[in-house]
Amino acid sequence: MPPHLHRSLIIITALLCCAASIASAQTRPFDLRSEILTPSVKFDPRDPAFHEIRLRGQIDVNGDGQGTLTLDPNGPTFDDFGTGLMVRSTQQPLKLEVAIQFVRTGRTQIQAGPPPEQWHLYRIKNDQLKTSIGLAAPNRQLTSGRLLVYGPDNNIVSVIPLNRSFASDTPPLPCHPGCFPAGTLVTTPSGSERIENLAPGSVVITLDDDGAPQPRPIRNIFVVDNDVLKIQTDFGSFVTTETQPLRLANGTTTGAGALSHADAILRWESGKTIPAKILSIQKQYRATRVHNLVFDQTTHFIANGYIVRSKPPPPK
Repeated sequence: MPPHLHRSLIIITALLCCAASIASAQTRPFDLRSEILTPSVKFDPRDPAFHEIRLRGQIDVNGDGQGTLTLDPNGPTFDDFGTGLMVRSTQQPLKLEVAIQFVRTGRTQIQAGPPPEQWHLYRIKNDQLKTSIGLAAPNRQLTSGRLLVYGPDNNIVSVIPLNRSFASDTPPLPCHPGCFPAGTLVTTPSGSERIENLAPGSVVITLDDDGAPQPRPIRNIFVVDNDVLKIQTDFGSFVTTETQPLRLANGTTTGAGALSHADAILRWESGKTIPAKILSIQKQYRATRVHNLVFDQTTHFIANGYIVRSKPPPPK
């Protein structure tokens, strides 16, 4: 190949790569979730009733993109005052891959008094959906909005408020917000200790990627309030937050909220790992003070017998 053609090919390739990088950088993620829906909502009379809706994905600068619509049919339980406590996860949520298309921007009167506000309208499309749905949002970042369910005459028959998910990983903050409530037992060289009683300088047993246990001092304790999940396995149950990374039996790591009934997570007993099968996952909708451990490096420790990831230390 002549030198000038070779140089031209290099320049064209570089320009294409640059254009692809710019296009990728111009997409922005979003993650919206409903409150527990009581009464439930149906998209079609033949469909099951859904108690929770989550829409997450990415859109470009034009407002077009793709994502996943998760429809959860599991209903909550309540205390004597009508406060939702948890969702019984007996049925698998329905997950649909959807296309998101920007329709138009318009003005709407939120309530009497203030001037009309500018909102943005999107269509959400999936071939499996028998009902037309859309999204109305007060900003192009999609930090909140309303899921719109249309009837046969293209009139809106249901409006479901959506807000940014507290468990959002868009963009992700490592192990945030997390991770374990008071009473969680952490394995130390001298036995088990409640996580809320640990402090910087306390020594616990950690497991690095090679699986070798070693004592390591805690550098810091991360504390925050957040909703939690109760995970039941064939070895018992434990409580954690949705984003807490857990070690799977296949060697990978995933957030607690992404677990399914087909998964098995690892326990640490008598110096070896044991798989524990997931039996159920229950969401508890009550703000709980939760804790995680920070070491000099990201590692794993043992909480209630399960291998869990620590919160990464801040960058140096």
